[in-house]
Amino acid sequence: MKTPQAATSKPMESLRFELDAGSDRVFTTPNGISIRDELGSEVFASGAAYMWDSTPQPQDQGRSLAESEADDGSPRSTPDGDSSTGTTVDGEATTSIAPEPGNEWAEMEVDATKTALVVRPDQEMMSDPATVFPVYVDPSAKIKRAERMMRSDGYEQWQFDGSEGMGRCPTSYSSECGTAYTKRLYFEFDRGELNSGDHLLKAEFAAFGTWSPSASCAKHSFDLRQTGAISPSSSWPGPSSVRTIGSKSMAFGHTNCPNKWAEFSNAALLAQAKRLATTDLPRLTLMLRATDESAQLAWKRFRQDAKLTVWFARKPGKPTSVGVQTGGGTYQCATWENATPVDEVAVNVRAYAQTLVQPKADSPRGALDIDFEVETKATSTSTDWTATATRRLPGASSSVGDGSAVVGSISVPAGKWRHRVRARTVSSYDETDAGAGSGALVGDWTSWCYFYVDLDAPGAPSVTSAMYPGVLGGAGDLPPPTLPESATGGPGRTGSFVVTRNPKDNDNNIAKYRVAVRSTDMALSAGPAHVAVNTSATKEYATFTFKPPNDGIYVVEVIAIDVLNRTSAATQYVFRVPDTSSNAGSWHVTDADAGEIANWAVPPSTSGPLVLSAAGVNRASGMGRRAIGLGEAGADDASLRFDGTGGLATSSAPVTSPEATFTATSWVYLSDLAADQVVFSEQGADGRGIEVALDAGNGRWVARWRYGSGGASSLEAMSPANTALAQAWVNVGVRFDGASLALLVNGRVADTVAVVPAAALPFQSTARLRVGGRAGGERPFKGFVDEIMVWNSALADEQLGPRVFMADGPDASSSRMALVRRWEATDAAGGLVDLSSYGGPTLASIGGAVVDLTEGVAVLDGINDVFSTANPAVDPTAGFTVAATFRMDWLNLAIGESMRVMGQRGSGGPGWALWYTRLADDDAGVPRGGMVIRTVVAAWNPGPGPT
Repeated sequence: MKTPQAATSKPMESLRFELDAGSDRVFTTPNGISIRDELGSEVFASGAAYMWDSTPQPQDQGRSLAESEADDGSPRSTPDGDSSTGTTVDGEATTSIAPEPGNEWAEMEVDATKTALVVRPDQEMMSDPATVFPVYVDPSAKIKRAERMMRSDGYEQWQFDGSEGMGRCPTSYSSECGTAYTKRLYFEFDRGELNSGDHLLKAEFAAFGTWSPSASCAKHSFDLRQTGAISPSSSWPGPSSVRTIGSKSMAFGHTNCPNKWAEFSNAALLAQAKRLATTDLPRLTLMLRATDESAQLAWKRFRQDAKLTVWFARKPGKPTSVGVQTGGGTYQCATWENATPVDEVAVNVRAYAQTLVQPKADSPRGALDIDFEVETKATSTSTDWTATATRRLPGASSSVGDGSAVVGSISVPAGKWRHRVRARTVSSYDETDAGAGSGALVGDWTSWCYFYVDLDAPGAPSVTSAMYPGVLGGAGDLPPPTLPESATGGPGRTGSFVVTRNPKDNDNNIAKYRVAVRSTDMALSAGPAHVAVNTSATKEYATFTFKPPNDGIYVVEVIAIDVLNRTSAATQYVFRVPDTSSNAGSWHVTDADAGEIANWAVPPSTSGPLVLSAAGVNRASGMGRRAIGLGEAGADDASLRFDGTGGLATSSAPVTSPEATFTATSWVYLSDLAADQVVFSEQGADGRGIEVALDAGNGRWVARWRYGSGGASSLEAMSPANTALAQAWVNVGVRFDGASLALLVNGRVADTVAVVPAAALPFQSTARLRVGGRAGGERPFKGFVDEIMVWNSALADEQLGPRVFMADGPDASSSRMALVRRWEATDAAGGLVDLSSYGGPTLASIGGAVVDLTEGVAVLDGINDVFSTANPAVDPTAGFTVAATFRMDWLNLAIGESMRVMGQRGSGGPGWALWYTRLADDDAGVPRGGMVIRTVVAAWNPGPGPT
């Protein structure tokens, strides 16, 4: 800001900088911001935001050693190391990256969200007549890696550029220092590419020295020390020193002592790097400081690009998918009882090399080989296994990375009763150039895979299907086989499969085939059953049928059995069952919706948008169930708010077909349980049709089918009594499979299923979908409704979860979250107020718990203090995420003891709690603990209701 007029203008009251935190969470700290990943680890941080003016530096008549002893004619960096003296154009400084001694400076307020960093300049300083312009504003948002400079006069810089000094600023030799102060430099490192499955060979910290005061290159000692973690709130003298890693005596920046790297590498640093790799140490913080901080000639400058280099080898894990290749081309690992027959003495073997811990996607994969070992038992009466062959594949010159397949052959003797093979991973390394040595790490053996050689046994058959085309390959193959997308079947559609004998079996000795069908999680879907061959003279084939219960990938396993009861190796035929269901309607409420809610169904549905009635229902901005992530609920999402007076959201045409099967679900947030309420219905003018409703008298959800004259008759599928919850999101719905009606609660079939009589069909072909009540506004809903979805098929149980929880992946593990409670210590009356969009109940103080408004925290005595509400925060059957920031009085918590941080008691249903356990103390005496979730499937005692 160049002028006082600019400083006091409206735009300068707050400055906004764009952020994109993705899936990470953003927190405002007392002195900056912190960004943490989904596991709570800090991935970015910034220090305090400062502003400073251009008050001239104080003059010091001290003699500058740098000027008087310059011996190489090169420009000198300032001894202070700020690199912040700007160039001058027309008498005005054009750059300044940190306050100079003598500058007036102030700390600014900072607010941060996932999308923006807002900095508020100090208005008092900008309006002060003594402020010298221009004034510089630094949001200090360089947050890639933690580096910090600290000065004993109170100024800290979280991330410094260029180079910085450490030690006692040499005022006796330079006017640049202004005043005497001491500096220390901190560098903080996370684990980077390391993980707990690494074998560390060597660790080295290196900082590039650029200047020291003595042009005669007199050396002075400086230390590398490990300290506690730094944070934006750290101030002089900084975190305590835990240990000294090493000391060096060097000089830089002159002809006879040029700039160079100062390198530290010893057992002490390696030990801490190992702790970093295993996460026993979340971050490694290292400090450079002068050994004698009173000696001005011990001052040194270092560049900001200090580095921690670790040489390591990936520890080997057990190989996966070990197997012997059969005549059908697949690899199998069989037990003793079901040994795999092979028809060649040169046996092909396969295994996938694995590291002990899987590396990150962009990290080194290791240099891995597989040792295969074969043992043989000559006869069934032999007592010992004899080592037959060993082979390392693919060999050191062509080692593979983690997760790679290793294939080769091993010759075994014919005419023996049984063979067995096992595998282990070998991780090799050669870091002799770095002084870290070379060698190999050997992993554990896998279990044995049993096989036998029978040159006359039937060959593995082949499998084909016109409706469900597939490929030959095992379910454990990595990567999985690429499957055809041309299947014409689907869930519930029976397909025919043809089994054809192996071409090598040119006689008619095949008697039958054993067939089993499994899903890819190896759950048995059909069989095993024997299928007779056809009755033709050639006996070339057999047929069988299979009706898949769900979409997904399936494996057919077929074994040929000849007339002498000899068996072939198994053939595995992998095929895909497509998802044939399609959205008949999908209404996702957004902030852009007004009088109607767009239908997002794919392909487009004829049922059209949901049109809102003139009263009783409106869009609730910031209250959507599809919120993007924790801390950002409702930022760009909305839902329908019904006030209980009869407002409806109605489709323009029927959604379900009267004779067809269907599934319909919706997310619901009840305001209360005071009256019967209908969430959605599709009923004609005579009342015939379906509805999903709250049975308030029994505290349960009901899927109701009304039929007969005027809808006088009905059948119901219900949830257990007293399981409906108010002020918590729950997914409710209905499914009709052509014969029965099921109530769905949170993606699962509820307690009872009702059989639909023939008299109930068709329910009403001209009815439209109504959300918020029945056709005439009867039994009006009160609360929020969102994500109304209808499918034109009866979804299988396995299909429900990923759809109703709006998962991005193949299961509900990546489902959407909505922030429904955010309690903060802001209530002067002593409670914790919910600041979320929902405005839920305040957590009231019980037992003397108090709110410290100055610190913005709740204070509990650890005896009987709690903050509690009679209302639940979440429906524990729907899946939930909870988080709490707390600071404990750990001196009163012994090692091994636990404390309950937060929880919700069950009321006839499940409950949960989040506990902290003090596990041990680190080297600095700071406790290390762990969080544990505990669940109970019963009401807790004493005390009813949730807390």
